[in-house]
Amino acid sequence: MFGQFLENDKKLLAANKIQSLSIVELFADSTCLHQKMQYDVHGNETKYDLLRLDHYYKSFYDDLNRKVQELKVDKNGEEPMDSTFFEYDEYGNVEKETSVYYYGNERNEFVMTYNYEYNDLGKKVKQCQMGESESEKKEEILLTEYVYNKAGNLEKVLQFMDGEVAITEFYQYNEDNLLIRKDIDDPTWFERVNMMKIKQRPNISEQYSTYTYDGRQRVTEVYQYFSDPCLSMDDYYAYRYSYLPNGLIAGIEVWEKRQKLVSKVRFDYLTR
Repeated sequence: MFGQFLENDKKLLAANKIQSLSIVELFADSTCLHQKMQYDVHGNETKYDLLRLDHYYKSFYDDLNRKVQELKVDKNGEEPMDSTFFEYDEYGNVEKETSVYYYGNERNEFVMTYNYEYNDLGKKVKQCQMGESESEKKEEILLTEYVYNKAGNLEKVLQFMDGEVAITEFYQYNEDNLLIRKDIDDPTWFERVNMMKIKQRPNISEQYSTYTYDGRQRVTEVYQYFSDPCLSMDDYYAYRYSYLPNGLIAGIEVWEKRQKLVSKVRFDYLTR
């Protein structure tokens, strides 16, 4: 989903027989964004459409409710579009991901393949990209490593570039093992966001997200930096969630620096 929105749990979608969901974000200047999702009876998202764009995405699942393909669809139906295929190991983990992209006026095809490794607990520990070596043979290039703490929670993510760690993510949890903070150490990020200011603001000196929960362990606020020139958004924002009695997300209020309400997000559900 675009922006910083959280998604509903698929079990809740299935239990409440949700067929589709429309999300409308209304801004103070009366502009709006509109997106729509469709679901199967198992709560799997089968279609995602950010209506302002010229394409949408369709997802296909196997008999075990595992996503096997995500297809980018041209609304005009004229050009071949990107597609991603997923393969699973015997434990149900995504083992291989193959993306096919089309580019240029000639719609040339470009294929990118990723392999994943898991530990004995079924947690992802490595993401590798298949690339050409000097001998023109395919070889695995390490892209990401995932590190877990003693409780089994994701503690650190290391992103590599040219064999060296380029970006590190750090995760903190409370006594209930709920994520409460995520920090990102990306030396080039601060330079980029502070050079490309959309509004007058102090330089950003931290890249982090914090999470707040209610008594039912549901997220009630996500606070993080977000930038979108089309929306004139460029600062830290609090995304405050409310819920329906059935547990589905009812809506979100977006507050700039927790002080100024800039938009409201409405979730409209259609049941079967």
